Amino acid sequence: MIEYALLILYVIVGATMLVWGLQRVDRLFQYPFLAGVGWILFLLPQIIGLMRHPDRLPEGVVRDGAVALTLSVFIGCALAGFAGYCILPPSREDHRLSRPFEPTRLFVLGAVLLGASFLGYSGLASLCGGYLAYFTAEGSYRLTWSGRPVACYFFLQLVFPGLACVFVSALRKPHVLKWVTVALACVIPLGMVIFLGRRSVAVFLAMILGGGLFFERGWRPSRLAVAAAVLLGTAGVYLAPQYRQYSQLGGDWTAMRQIDVKKSLHDVYDSKRSSEFEHAVVTIAGTFSEGRHGFGRGYYNAIVHQFVPRLIFGNAFKQSLYVDEPDLEEMTVQHYGWRPKYGSTLTGPGDGFREFSFGVIPIFGLIGFLFRVFWDSAYHRRSDLARLLYVLLAPLAIQTATNTLHTVIPRVVYMIAYLMPVILCARMQTDAARHVPATRTETIP
Repeated sequence: MIEYALLILYVIVGATMLVWGLQRVDRLFQYPFLAGVGWILFLLPQIIGLMRHPDRLPEGVVRDGAVALTLSVFIGCALAGFAGYCILPPSREDHRLSRPFEPTRLFVLGAVLLGASFLGYSGLASLCGGYLAYFTAEGSYRLTWSGRPVACYFFLQLVFPGLACVFVSALRKPHVLKWVTVALACVIPLGMVIFLGRRSVAVFLAMILGGGLFFERGWRPSRLAVAAAVLLGTAGVYLAPQYRQYSQLGGDWTAMRQIDVKKSLHDVYDSKRSSEFEHAVVTIAGTFSEGRHGFGRGYYNAIVHQFVPRLIFGNAFKQSLYVDEPDLEEMTVQHYGWRPKYGSTLTGPGDGFREFSFGVIPIFGLIGFLFRVFWDSAYHRRSDLARLLYVLLAPLAIQTATNTLHTVIPRVVYMIAYLMPVILCARMQTDAARHVPATRTETIP
């Protein structure tokens, strides 16, 4: 069957990206390897599970050859991203440095971001009944995410750029106060990981700390350790729904021992629960059959939703900024009588196809190209600006495959918008700093 031929091709493309990354330690932080983690370790088990049990899909979806169509889109996006990354010629070290950050100034500005983040957390805590109550079963999961909670969480996310700034400053010019600040900045993200089971927060935290050590101290994790961490992290992704049932403060932590790890992982391959790939298959099939697309209007509306607070500008003004777009989800429901389960994610290719049809493939090529430009600036040209942005944006390489671009694009805008003033203020004023000799780096073949 054509579906199995496409599955083999999909595995070859994704595995090539993983092998490419494992060949050299510095490649573990680059786009092809990170995206390969999403394509293979996260999505492949779901693909196999759904192909083993196509009866999970509506009858019309199977009849329309939707699995083959979706696999074709996924393969095209993965190949385009890899090609877009590798299209530039090998990069060499560049001794002409951009102005570096002044460590003390960077620390102060990072502390300001952390202060704003804590105010956002305080707002959420007050709605939950206390600082610790946010991490209980009656805390964040019971909030209605509109209005004030959304505004507070918007500022809470400043903990990531704030942590990146103070961590880089501490590595460059160590001081006890800086390390204490770094430790305190990790408390809320760690609480979100441990008590709320937030997988994306764990990835951002790992990249900020690991990437900071890599760029500032030349730390090189062993490939075996990274491979083991990735496999454990993948298992954690699939176990997170069960883990969250007991992980909150005051929850029954002893009940976690009852989680059947083997069965939970087997259920993914056995397609016994709704998956991101299933969502993508039905959506791509419905969109292809109807022939209607958003053409980027959904991404624009997502940015308006994120960055125009109703509490400040009012509902009428915010609604006036939205542009009309087809209700693509409802269109799929009407076409196949299928509705995604609550919490289901569409994936980047599925979301992009809904907006641009097969035009999503060159978009992934552009994503790979932009990641390469950022990497060259951060690693070879040793730009402080690019390094700071890279550790904050690198986790999105995985999310372009596994999450919707509706969430990825506003995240990019968010990080850049809040970091640019910090970056401009933290850069040293002396021109002599531009000519600090760079250490030798390898070329990228």
